[in-house]
Amino acid sequence: CNAKIMGAGMDVIHGKEAITDFLKVLFGMGVARIDLDTKDISTMGASEDTLYEKGYYTLSDAKGGVFDYGKYIYLWKRVDGQWKIYVDIFNTNSSPPESHDEL
Repeated sequence: CNAKIMGAGMDVIHGKEAITDFLKVLFGMGVARIDLDTKDISTMGASEDTLYEKGYYTLSDAKGGVFDYGKYIYLWKRVDGQWKIYVDIFNTNSSPPESHDEL
């Protein structure tokens, strides 16, 4: 199962090593927590080996300050009897700054 992360405004990240590197960068920026508010988990079609999960995420620092929040979809696959995320799709609800001076 070759996992993928598909985030808004970025190239698709493929495989365990690249995903690990992405998470190291994310936590290196000061993200201390990823909280998920799952709204639905359902099977996909007739297969009992594929699920989708959808909900909202919040990225927070160690003091509880919010870095980002938005929506996500996980596609899960049962591999050798274990559930694994094979696609993570997310996009932010944060608004971009109104002017370039705020960047």
